[in-house]
Amino acid sequence: MSQSLSIIILAAGKGTRMKSTTPKVLHKIASREMLNLVIDTAKQIKPNNISVVISQEMEKFTAGISKAHPKTDLTFAIQDKQLGTAHAVEAGLKSLKKIGDVVLVLYGDTPLIKTQTLSAMIKDVTKQQNTV
Repeated sequence: MSQSLSIIILAAGKGTRMKSTTPKVLHKIASREMLNLVIDTAKQIKPNNISVVISQEMEKFTAGISKAHPKTDLTFAIQDKQLGTAHAVEAGLKSLKKIGDVVLVLYGDTPLIKTQTLSAMIKDVTKQQNTV
């Protein structure tokens, strides 16, 4: 049986240690924003949908992020209060039109994550689900 996949990317952190007015996930590596690199990798494993959890301060950047990913079912969830990772995941889940059988949670500041790693994680989760 084929399982549907949803991805939530957490990108609401302030990044205060960066000492920059630019949100941490929008700092560039090799001329591309970290968040866009994570979205690029996420798209390669063909999820049904992707939710990006952002802060209110990042709302002004959503049009540019969407434009960088045409033909992608990309939604944005605004985490009004930053109350931790579980709260951010909850905001992401609420923004998905349909929650997949498997939900993969990624961080917007991990641009070097590989599709092979994500595929292996999904395979392992699917295997565990089938043994329950």
